[in-house]
Amino acid sequence: MPAIDHCHEQVKHALQKENWSITSDPYTITLPDRFLYIDLEAQRGSNGQTEQIILVEVKCFSSVNRITHDLYVAIGQYVTYRVAITQLGLPHDLYLAVPDVIYKTAFDTITMQVIRDSNIKVVLVDMNAERVIRWIK
Repeated sequence: MPAIDHCHEQVKHALQKENWSITSDPYTITLPDRFLYIDLEAQRGSNGQTEQIILVEVKCFSSVNRITHDLYVAIGQYVTYRVAITQLGLPHDLYLAVPDVIYKTAFDTITMQVIRDSNIKVVLVDMNAERVIRWIK
């Protein structure tokens, strides 16, 4: 199983503050020739009924010197996970969770165009306050 990002717990707490229940940590997708590990599965509902289930891949971009590399990896992972989710017929939305500070400073116009063109859903998290700042669909 791959290592978790250093901000994993902050993202988890931020989702819980938004009334998401963490149901898998990590969420495992079993394919014929490999396993994929998405950081979190969360669900939220009302009146005892599940309304929504999401999967969240957490990326912290911990080193300024590796932001471009980490971005390439994050986008590749996200697209791969989304294809697997689609092939398995899972109805879950997939999100890429990133620190809001990184989004503001490192997600330039080209990165934003890639996000839009690739239909990547992003959740921005304030890591210090452990709260969701914005959902980008």
